[in-house]
Amino acid sequence: MLVCADAATPDVKWRHRTYDGSLVRLGDRLLLLGRGSGELRVIRASPDGYSELMKTTVFTPGATSITGPSVSGNRIVLRNVEEIVALQIEG
Repeated sequence: MLVCADAATPDVKWRHRTYDGSLVRLGDRLLLLGRGSGELRVIRASPDGYSELMKTTVFTPGATSITGPSVSGNRIVLRNVEEIVALQIEG
């Protein structure tokens, strides 16, 4: 479950159910790599609401991803126990 909360108050701005996985911030975006789904989601980090900018399958579903996304320059590197993928970041 992703939850956006106001740091100054106990107010929850929004909640969104997702797969279990690793979450990494990249600027004003969140990268969520599913633990076993093989999916990478790019989410806009905003208190205005959950906004999924992209969802794509990067791995064969079923293999466990225990390492979060890594960012190097203009590349996102992803791996699970069987595969490794590098994605180019545009703009």
